[in-house]
Amino acid sequence: PPQPLAPKVDVAILGAGLIGVEFANDLAVAGYGVSLIDPAPALLARLLPTEAGDTLARTLSRHGVAMHLGNVVTEMDYAGLGYRLRLASGIAIDADLVVSAIGLAPRVALARTAGLQVGQGIVTDAYCRTSTPDVFALGDCAEHDGKGQPYVLPIMHAARALAAKMGIAHWLRSNEEHPGAIMTAPLG
Repeated sequence: PPQPLAPKVDVAILGAGLIGVEFANDLAVAGYGVSLIDPAPALLARLLPTEAGDTLARTLSRHGVAMHLGNVVTEMDYAGLGYRLRLASGIAIDADLVVSAIGLAPRVALARTAGLQVGQGIVTDAYCRTSTPDVFALGDCAEHDGKGQPYVLPIMHAARALAAKMGIAHWLRSNEEHPGAIMTAPLG
């Protein structure tokens, strides 16, 4: 089974998206030393306006999180029982543990080769339609209004919209035991 972290562990977190920021907050509040590293100039840069990310950064800094935004790790080596990370800025960070929270990037090569319009993901409208008639995309690979759709609720709404468009909405029903879940009719 997993072992708890020892007290006074220094943790370097690569990525200041939702997962990285949540880890940074939880670990800092629990008393761990935390360094948060991300190439973007602000926290949650793909989700929030810069001002909101800056406000969140100030709050985390008050909890002891060291911010290394607009920076990347160029080198990582063993150092004693931990690691030494060298950043592009020349700063060296010693950490007992390194956590990668760099997120997902949609794989769009096949869609691009097939002639679909792609940006950060496969570009879709509100009904999951791509730039090619009768081709649909939803989930982590899809982009709507210039934004990816990596969260469950938008994907659920997209699935319902696609089902309505395809005339199969009757296959989707709510599950009373688990509100918000989509249950599909069995095939065959």
